[in-house]
Amino acid sequence: MDRIITQIIERDKKTFENRLKYLKDKSVMNIFCSFTYITPNYDVIATLKELYNFAQNKKFKVFLIMWDMNTLANPYFKKYCLNSTKDWDSYIDEKMIEVKNMTYSLGFDESNLTIYKSSDLWKRLVSYSEENLFQQYFSILARLPVKNFTQFRKSSHIFQMALDLFFSNYFHKLYPEDVSREMDVMFSDYYRKDLYLFARDLMTKEGMMTNAPSILLMETVPYVVYEERTPEWNMSLAEIEEILVNATNKKEEYEQLLNYLEEGDLRKISLSKEELIKELGKKLYEFLQEHKKKYLTTNHFSEDTIVNISSKKEAMKFGHILQSQISLNLLILSDGTRNTSQIAKELKKSIATISSYAAKLKKLNLLRVNNDGKLQRNLKGIKVNFELGL
Repeated sequence: MDRIITQIIERDKKTFENRLKYLKDKSVMNIFCSFTYITPNYDVIATLKELYNFAQNKKFKVFLIMWDMNTLANPYFKKYCLNSTKDWDSYIDEKMIEVKNMTYSLGFDESNLTIYKSSDLWKRLVSYSEENLFQQYFSILARLPVKNFTQFRKSSHIFQMALDLFFSNYFHKLYPEDVSREMDVMFSDYYRKDLYLFARDLMTKEGMMTNAPSILLMETVPYVVYEERTPEWNMSLAEIEEILVNATNKKEEYEQLLNYLEEGDLRKISLSKEELIKELGKKLYEFLQEHKKKYLTTNHFSEDTIVNISSKKEAMKFGHILQSQISLNLLILSDGTRNTSQIAKELKKSIATISSYAAKLKKLNLLRVNNDGKLQRNLKGIKVNFELGL
């Protein structure tokens, strides 16, 4: 049997091919993808893996939106993470770094991928002054017939998916410092297809959307959850099997998931449910450990990247740093080729002085010592949008 591979939906193929055909030499295709991230589970890995496999041979830039608001509201966070999380903002920042480094371990390059918090996009959408985007969004949300989308497990999913279309359509207005036009592609799974299409058609009809993104859907990967847990790479084989035994998924979904992990053509699996769970548990464990190993062997520090300042507090922090000539020069010279004494010599300062400033920058997560003992900054640059970013 042939499997339904990750591909542009049939009605969008001609538009997508035309976009590819008419891309200018230095142009890229903008791909939008959103998800909620709490743990390194197999579903998130599969999503990022399918996205990379599709986009790697094309000129593209991926815009990943992590729904941090959903993360903090998720029952898993409330049950397993809340008690050990003193600072919610720090927790989300750690998850953002974890996702970013997971994408690098899968093959993405920092030059063609950027990650955003949905809360930051939401703030920009609400405060956008040239158009009343919130009212436009609400008018679309008010016209979505809930009875048509009973497959969604939570009402928040309808809210989120409709907002994804708005983010995609107005991204170039919300983040003009990062992109100059609308998204070309919306990447998701078949779970979101009907709502994406309905909202997209409605926005087009209302004149809100003139360059509708093509919809790219990944092969369906059944979602397995028990007591708010889904198999992830920090779990033992026994814990994964416990989830599979107690989850309410049908046997056919386990067969589908096993077929996905084996990456071959779809096959009819002649195993009892108990045998299937044993085999699937083993495959899931191996899949997760393989990707955990890739992650751990990738240089997964806060990667050298561009920081978007989105609050006055951040602006004040960086302003305080940059007004210090020593701090500024230290960040410029910390490119991974010099140690503390070499930088001290170059700046004509004592080692103690440079060590003191370096310690402050390390505490702010702007600087680190790499494996060779050299100072390495954790950022390439800083962007500030005074109109929408603060």
